[in-house]
Parts: sequence; C-alpha cells; structure tokens
Amino acid sequence: MTSLGTGVKPPYLEVARKPSPVVRAAQAVAVRTVACVVLGGIAAVALLGVLDWQIGLPGPFQLGAEGGTSALFSTGLLAAGGGLAVLLGARRFAPGGRATWMAMGAFLGFMALDELLGVHEALERWTGVDWQLLYLPVVVIGGMAWLRALYVLRHGHAVAQRLLVAGAAAWFTAQVLEHVQWDDADRLAHPWMVVPEEMLEMTGSMLFGLAFLVLLKEAVGPVAADDPWTDSDGDGEHLLRRPGHGGGAL
Repeated sequence: MTSLGTGVKPPYLEVARKPSPVVRAAQAVAVRTVACVVLGGIAAVALLGVLDWQIGLPGPFQLGAEGGTSALFSTGLLAAGGGLAVLLGARRFAPGGRATWMAMGAFLGFMALDELLGVHEALERWTGVDWQLLYLPVVVIGGMAWLRALYVLRHGHAVAQRLLVAGAAAWFTAQVLEHVQWDDADRLAHPWMVVPEEMLEMTGSMLFGLAFLVLLKEAVGPVAADDPWTDSDGDGEHLLRRPGHGGGAL
C-alpha cells in the first residue's frame, strides 16, 4: 500500500510473514483443551507416585526422583512453556516487545534443563548448601523477567496476567512445602508433602505455558482461509500490516 498521490509506502507499514506451522498449531488449539489434558497428566503422575509410595510399583514412578516420571513430565511442561515464550517473543507484535518473552523463555528453558539433569540436587550434595539458597540469584533474574511481563500486560491482557500470577503462586507454595518437609538433619520428615509439592510445581509450569499460549493467540490473531492477513494460498508472499492494530485493515 502507498500513500495517496505520492507513490511512497508509509513508514509505519511493516511486513508480516506467514505464521510458521508451530504458531499456526498454537493458534488452532483451544486453551481449555490443553489445560484439561495437562491437568489429567498431572493427576495421573501424582496417582502413580502415591501408589508407588504406598504399595510399590515396578517403574520410575517415585515423585521427585531424578529421571523419574514426574521429573520428565515436569521437564516437558517447563520446556513447552519456554518454547511458547520464545515463539511469542519472535512475533513482531508481541506485547511489550521481544526481550521480555525471550527472557522468560530462557529462564524456563534453564529450569527445564536443570530439572532434567538434576543440577540443583547435585549442587546441594556437592556444596552442602540448600539449593534454594544457591539458586537465589537465578530466582531474582527470573523474578525480574516475570515482573516485567506483568507490567507490559497491565492493559488489555488480564487473562494472561492472572495466569502468570497463579503460576508464580503455585511455584512459590511448592517451594515452601519443599523447605518445610525436611527436618534439621536433612531427613524427609513429612513424606506426604511431596505429593502437593510436585503437583503444584507442574501446575505452575502449566499455568505459565497457558499464559504464553493465550498471548500468542492474541498476538497472531485467528488463522482462517478468509483472513486478509493470512497467506492462505501458501505461496509465502509477505503481507503488509500496521503495528499495534491487530492486523486490521489500514
């Protein structure tokens, strides 16, 4: 599109590429469906963990065990949330710009890698210092990115903002439970607390991912054959869009 009578494209116009297959899949999936499926998975992991605790099960079902089912499931949730945050940050029209979401994605990606490899437990064994103290700098960095995300979502993104708050609350409560379940001799004094702790961690990670999914759907908008901003013929042609106007007609 050009300015009338000048033949020059206005400077506020930007080129918007066709969404990638991953982004289009994120657009198509229903947030409630994802939430129900993941909650079902969390419940199943917790049930297997309780059964393993009570009667013993053949398999790696102990809650919180390195390399166990709960650790792998938790790793997947963190990795998915981090991936969605990066996808959001890669969008030209992400709220607040790209840096906030890339930082959130990097933080969750680090947490996923740590959960997979059990780095924090290894560091605690090696140093003799509670890993929650060792990881305070990491928590501060992640908290700064989280606060920045809440700030940029203060107008018009109430659902995503509430999901981020709920996710942080779940993770915080889980860490409190982990701290109090051990006695001064570093013995597990309250084994039952492992169940709500692990469930809250996984739920918190799910809530973060849902927040990013909601924002990604908002940033890209609906994909439909009659959407004027969608390259429905698949030829890869770039379309023009005005920033900050949700892809509406100029």
